[in-house]
Amino acid sequence: MPRYSTPHLLSELGSDRATAYPWSNKIVTAEGKTHVVWTDTIALTRGRTFDHATRTWGPTHAIGQGVDNHNNPALTLDREGRLHVIYGPHGAHGRYEDAWTDGAFKWHAAPNPGGFEGMAAKTERVGNLGTYASIVNTPEGLDCIVYRGGEHPPMLMFQKQRPQPTPGGWTQAQPLMCQEIAPGYTHTGPQIFCSPDGTLYVTGHFYAMYREGSLGVTILRSTDHGRTWTDLTGRAVETPILYSEQTAVPHPAPALDPRNWGAAVDSRGQVWAATGSTRRAGRGALVSRWTGAGWETHDIGKHLPAGRSPVDGGFTIDTRDRLHVALTAVDENPRGTPDKPWSCPTSEVFHLCSEDGGKNWECGQVSPSDLEVANWLPSISRPGPFHPVEQVAILYTHGRSGLKPEEGCKSTTITSVHCVFVEG
Repeated sequence: MPRYSTPHLLSELGSDRATAYPWSNKIVTAEGKTHVVWTDTIALTRGRTFDHATRTWGPTHAIGQGVDNHNNPALTLDREGRLHVIYGPHGAHGRYEDAWTDGAFKWHAAPNPGGFEGMAAKTERVGNLGTYASIVNTPEGLDCIVYRGGEHPPMLMFQKQRPQPTPGGWTQAQPLMCQEIAPGYTHTGPQIFCSPDGTLYVTGHFYAMYREGSLGVTILRSTDHGRTWTDLTGRAVETPILYSEQTAVPHPAPALDPRNWGAAVDSRGQVWAATGSTRRAGRGALVSRWTGAGWETHDIGKHLPAGRSPVDGGFTIDTRDRLHVALTAVDENPRGTPDKPWSCPTSEVFHLCSEDGGKNWECGQVSPSDLEVANWLPSISRPGPFHPVEQVAILYTHGRSGLKPEEGCKSTTITSVHCVFVEG
């Protein structure tokens, strides 16, 4: 059974989506330090560093301000050990208070290795009507991002840094995944990650509000730094792709609103992917391995305590090839609580781990039980070329969402933000 550190209180000023959007990495560990980012109310990006040698947390660093509770800071690390963070916009909705370009992300790189000091001094603009980016720094030293963006209906977009100093900046936004629907609200769950050889992978889902659900989850691969894209067999695809079986990852049925929980590559170069459901009755949570000829899938929902249903989660692989999932699970029987699981007071954060390639799973509860207030929105350590996951950390939010509905996405609801380390 995994052991867990006592949850550390990072902030008592958290947004009602302080650690939301699990496909975006918010945790980096390197050179004996773990760095984390989150959102304080209403849209303030914050960072802190844990020193494993002294077992102490450093001060909170103010990095910058976004638009609303979709701020979603995402974190990566370059070859020199410098942290990079991206955050900020909510598409065409809302405006920055500092007159920053609507729909553009704020991107920062720390001037020195090992911490957030001085990061806020320089800000770069990137993105096309973007929301919730995922970021990775590649072996060639350039950041790549994916996000929901573009005109309605928004698509899953890709951009990459150009080499410095000339020409510098970022490539134009390239749509990778889309839906052929009338203009309206969509949700893409975008994640980008990179194998040690520089191969890029992008995962996403296909939610549309008019159908009140997602069609499924897909994955793309690029071996030429994002110039062209293929499925996992190497067969070329024309982007932007629609949902299809050719690029699909095993996921719960469309009636269960399947969502992307993320993917990663193990030490043998095998691709693993996790998907889940937002439906309370679904108990849908799948972890799958690409064999080269197809998918081998494990149902992990059955390893949760009886009466618990997973509704939100994130996936990672550590340097020992152990599989990890951090998820929110709610009571299957509402018993007077809201029928929709979002911010349900029965929410608790659980961690599942497999040491044998998904055959067997151990489950532990990460958050101390609270019968009145949700523990939810877990974010788990994700690997990058310069920050492999040796010890898993999990962030989560303790608190309710949107106590004043009239405030919309600029919610002044305050939560607390916590960090737990998986030990052993």
